[in-house]
Amino acid sequence: PTVLENRFVVRDFGQGLSPKEVNYFFAMYGASDKRESNDYIGSWGLGAKASFAIVDSFTVTSFYKGKKTVYNLYIDETELGKIAKISEEDSNEPSGIELSLAVNSYEISRFVTEALDLIRHIKVKPIVKGIAKIPDYPKPILQGNSWRYFGDSHSKVIMGQISYPIDV
Repeated sequence: PTVLENRFVVRDFGQGLSPKEVNYFFAMYGASDKRESNDYIGSWGLGAKASFAIVDSFTVTSFYKGKKTVYNLYIDETELGKIAKISEEDSNEPSGIELSLAVNSYEISRFVTEALDLIRHIKVKPIVKGIAKIPDYPKPILQGNSWRYFGDSHSKVIMGQISYPIDV
């Protein structure tokens, strides 16, 4: 997100999700298709719902088998997450999923900083648009397969390519 365009958008080019799969993965806590292998990040079924930690409403667009289907995911008055299908149309776009959410203007800087920190240890780097240059990160003093030590408060343990701070 930027001051001129406050939307955060993530797009992948996987196989997309059928309407049934959108409802399963985005409405069911614990729903995951990654439990059969340790090669994946996640498997707890929480990532698809993570946007609710920031906003009460966001959109998911599935590009699946020549169809583009847009859904609104929202927290209703009972404080439960709901899914509403907004539109469906034929599409020539590549298959995949797009997630879009609005970021409050006063949180954009923090959002960008934390997002860049999040992707820091991801092996397959995403294409990041809207930022002039992704910062160079300091090199660790020591490291192992699942940890990196920087000699200061920036030291992290890495689990599933996600970093968690070490309380030094």
